Amino acid sequence: MGIDVTVRGWDRPGWDRSFYPEDLPWDWRLSYFANAFESVLVPAQLWRGAGPQGLAQWTTDVPARFRFYLELETAPAAAAGLLTTGSMVMDKAAAASALGERFAGWVGIAPPPSSGLGIAALVAQDAEGRPMLARTAPAQILADAQAGLAWLKSLAAEAASSHALAVLDQASAQDLRRWQLLVHLAGLA
Repeated sequence: MGIDVTVRGWDRPGWDRSFYPEDLPWDWRLSYFANAFESVLVPAQLWRGAGPQGLAQWTTDVPARFRFYLELETAPAAAAGLLTTGSMVMDKAAAASALGERFAGWVGIAPPPSSGLGIAALVAQDAEGRPMLARTAPAQILADAQAGLAWLKSLAAEAASSHALAVLDQASAQDLRRWQLLVHLAGLA
């Protein structure tokens, strides 16, 4: 079904001068980001704070092709389907509904195994609730196109016929562009 390559949030450290124009108003950053890229993983605190009306507004600020992945809390409330911020409670269905067709899925972090030997992993499901493969790309290969392509191909093989998400945690805008191009040129989109 393809690989989607994204980063966590559009207001990224280090992107102020390297990606966003100096005179771009802060509230235009999502639109600017969405015109350059295909999707974003929205941190839980950001989308919860926006509320349903804010999420609906985001859909009018981005092109029709753009998709939002929403980060899940790892708290018990998230497992129950309720997401809280202060006195506001928003269920997952309301959040997904507010984004409509631009909602791509949920991404959470599974805690490491209790043995202490493992590392935390991304767990995800697409907009229809089907399990989805999600992985964080190793930081040391972000600027290496050959290593990136090899990693993406292994992700595609692991995903088999399901959708996959590659999250570039420490990526520059240039890295994200390069990886999105790699996915398309390799026929992995």
